[in-house]
Amino acid sequence: MRERSPHLRHVDTSALFGGTALDLRHAHIDDEATVDAFALFGGVDVLVPRGSRVSIGGLPFMGGIDDKTTPDGDLPADAPVLVVNGMAMFGAVTVKDGPDEE
Repeated sequence: MRERSPHLRHVDTSALFGGTALDLRHAHIDDEATVDAFALFGGVDVLVPRGSRVSIGGLPFMGGIDDKTTPDGDLPADAPVLVVNGMAMFGAVTVKDGPDEE
């Protein structure tokens, strides 16, 4: 699923016995946005633009919540924040960054 919202605030995404990718590389975050991701026997990949400020938390139960973004210490203090709340039960929620691929 690709999100191109001009003012992203909140997104819910789930994967049950499979996988899904939420592509936020073209979404615009004004100040702060939240992603609630749920994976049950599957995986959710959240794709963010390189250089995003990301805050990750949640509950992994027999699964994992992984931050695979590239650390960037040069972000401005007022950079928007993407909060990812994950719940992974026998699955995984992964946040990744990278260049746009079209």
